[in-house]
Amino acid sequence: MADIKDDFWDIDKLVPKKEKPKYIPPRHDTEAVEIISDPPAVTDEPPTFIYRAVPPSCPTEKPEEPLFEYSPASPLISSVRVFGRHNNFNYYEQFCTDALRIRELTPEPCEHEAYFSYVPQFVQLSPSQLRWYVYFRSCVLAGQYPKTDFSYILLLIFEIINLGDRVDVTEGQRVLCELWLHYREEYSRLDRHLGEWICDYSLIHRLPPPVGFCDLGIAEYSTLKEFYVYYDENDSCGYANALIRYCSAYDYRKSKFAKGDALPLFDRHVPGALAHVLKVCSEPGHILSAAGLDDNLITRDAYNGALCASAVRRRLEISYFSFSRSHELRFIVADVIKYTENKLRAAIGVKSRLGVYSLPDNIQSAIDAYFAEAMPSVPRPRKKERTDEAYEKLYDAPQTELSVTNAAKIEDASWRVTEMLVEAFDEPSEETVEVKPEPAAPSEPEDSSLAAALGEEKMAFVRAALEENAAEEGRIARELGLMVDALADEINDIAADIMGDIILEDAGGAYAVIEDYRGIFENE
Repeated sequence: MADIKDDFWDIDKLVPKKEKPKYIPPRHDTEAVEIISDPPAVTDEPPTFIYRAVPPSCPTEKPEEPLFEYSPASPLISSVRVFGRHNNFNYYEQFCTDALRIRELTPEPCEHEAYFSYVPQFVQLSPSQLRWYVYFRSCVLAGQYPKTDFSYILLLIFEIINLGDRVDVTEGQRVLCELWLHYREEYSRLDRHLGEWICDYSLIHRLPPPVGFCDLGIAEYSTLKEFYVYYDENDSCGYANALIRYCSAYDYRKSKFAKGDALPLFDRHVPGALAHVLKVCSEPGHILSAAGLDDNLITRDAYNGALCASAVRRRLEISYFSFSRSHELRFIVADVIKYTENKLRAAIGVKSRLGVYSLPDNIQSAIDAYFAEAMPSVPRPRKKERTDEAYEKLYDAPQTELSVTNAAKIEDASWRVTEMLVEAFDEPSEETVEVKPEPAAPSEPEDSSLAAALGEEKMAFVRAALEENAAEEGRIARELGLMVDALADEINDIAADIMGDIILEDAGGAYAVIEDYRGIFENE
């Protein structure tokens, strides 16, 4: 029987036939190029030509020119370039027109009307909502901040941003800052929005940073923290507080001695000493000549996330010195704070000191000069001598002449009193019981309560500190599963509770027992 071919398995019939590719002309122009050998051959034959692709000539694109550029009055920001956002579409242009029209409306007191929108706009408002917005806006401009919805606050922010320099930009910056201050507790979302938008608004309109906002913490929510550092040639405390907050590996507020009555002393002199260092040890236009700051460039779209008309959109190019990302500056500022705290500890009578390792001599001298003027050493007053002669005469010995007869009488009377005392205490009792004296208990050393509180493991660390044996201190700390600094802090906490002072101090690489307390532990 002949084999019958099954068409079901004929794959070629199932696959669609491919069409032949059409001819596609080259994208580039071609030109004839004569091939000339070197040296050219003398012949009667015509020259040979080949064709090669020649890329089209593209005109050189000119770099985009900024709308304007300037240098702010701050050594941290060297230049700001502001560019426009070119596009063929107009977004939210009607918003600006509505904002100008609404500014002419007369506010009237009215009841609050609820309103919510992810992107608030004036066209969304009902008549009652519009009346409340106009009244709310007038209250804010007058320094009053009634309770309202978050969408109304955003709407006022968008109005200020979009009107730009059509209104007073200084007043606009003030309103943006006041809105953040008074509504941030209720609406925490304002932190991440206004931290960036106030910075963009100020840079675009060439405004200085708002005074004091770096201390309030709004800079924490801004990419460009350096903008919020307030600059004053006569007062460096703005820089000092910013460096303490954002550029220090040590926080003096966490010190166990910066508490109670001593805290105002720390809050006054730590920024004050750092401000003096910045004033004395900085080059013109540069913070702390001992620290190298890198020049950074950041490019960002202004008002990112806000409703913004196309004509108002801007792109910023900012060249600045980043103090918050400089490791060298962080170490120097931390050492300045530690050295200052050591001065304050000495002033309040604390014997322990913090380790300061890499502080330049000129900065130490500047801190010493600051404290010599701010906290001069005051000599202890001497005890006043009494001048009341009548009072002193009460304690004078009687003025009598020496007499052998009087001395014999005094001695005879003294012997009689002695005989009377002996007879009184020598009367025999009916039963004489011999009482054996109990053995005296061994006297405990003065530090027995401290040694008992520390325990054997921590006392072993104290004995290693007496010898300043860093290796032994590290071994004991590892056995207890602690860092050396943490173990030393625990021992100092126990000693402070019992003795009223700490017993260990950092001696540069190892902990040592403070000299005044070494005698307590030498016999342990």
